[in-house]
Amino acid sequence: ILWFLWTPYTIIDYVIFDFQLNISDYYPIYVLLSIITIWISAEAFLRPEIIFLEANKKDNINKETPSEEIIKKASWLKEQIATNLFYLNSELTLKSLADSLNIHPNILSKIINEGLDKNFSDFINEYRINAFIDKLDSDKYDNITLLGISFECGFNSKTTFNRVFKNIKGITPLNYKKSIKNMPE
Repeated sequence: ILWFLWTPYTIIDYVIFDFQLNISDYYPIYVLLSIITIWISAEAFLRPEIIFLEANKKDNINKETPSEEIIKKASWLKEQIATNLFYLNSELTLKSLADSLNIHPNILSKIINEGLDKNFSDFINEYRINAFIDKLDSDKYDNITLLGISFECGFNSKTTFNRVFKNIKGITPLNYKKSIKNMPE
């Protein structure tokens, strides 16, 4: 604002008056700048939500409970994931899942984040771990390594599988397998 006011005034002073204007001739600019400064300060004081709008939005997002519609969509999503076994795809992304479900990725993300209180990776990895445990309990998979079963369940990295399994179950996959085999039937 200062530049827009000062530059034309200085150009006029140079072109017409050959830099002969007194400092008192610049008083109207000083008064105008003072008024603008007071006005901006008053607005900031009287309506602080303008300045702190972004912080308020983040606080409100964290405090809101999911709407009934989001909860219904979350139930629908869980049903779709369990029925169609999308989690078995090791290349699954938020976008590819959204495309398969015919919804926008942002909406899918909102359903997972707000309706299920998880991120996409945690949501999918829970299904993968449950599938792993189901297969581990089955006699059909006795001759397959833990890594082989994890790959069949959608994991594509041993490190990721071990980390996720330990985070969800609190025990390593090998120790989990040993504890299952030691259980009386």
